[in-house]
Amino acid sequence: MSSTQIVLTAGKTQCQLIVEHVTATGGITSWEAINHYGITRLAARIHDLNNTGRAMKAEDIGDGYVRYVPDHKARADYYRVSINNLMYLGSPSEIAQKLPRLTEKFVQNLRLTITKPAQLSLV
Repeated sequence: MSSTQIVLTAGKTQCQLIVEHVTATGGITSWEAINHYGITRLAARIHDLNNTGRAMKAEDIGDGYVRYVPDHKARADYYRVSINNLMYLGSPSEIAQKLPRLTEKFVQNLRLTITKPAQLSLV
């Protein structure tokens, strides 16, 4: 029996699979992406996610290997910019509809940023 465990993807994109895996486990390595999902270009998919509200950063796990974990600071910045754009460019009905969700996501990621002592800088 092979040690590779391919997960049934049910029509999901590679980015969706990565986000679900990171949400469930806290991070993903290239080896996990290949073994579980058949994703061979994990860095390219992480780059795609970094242009959305699902930013990731590489965390060194030794011997030149990295594990991609959520980058809550970049995510908070993404939502802050989205809120600013909405306030300046959005119609009143659009603001009323989207602002609560964007604010919730911003606050959630901001909290996660400041509760991780390793990420704090006292500069």
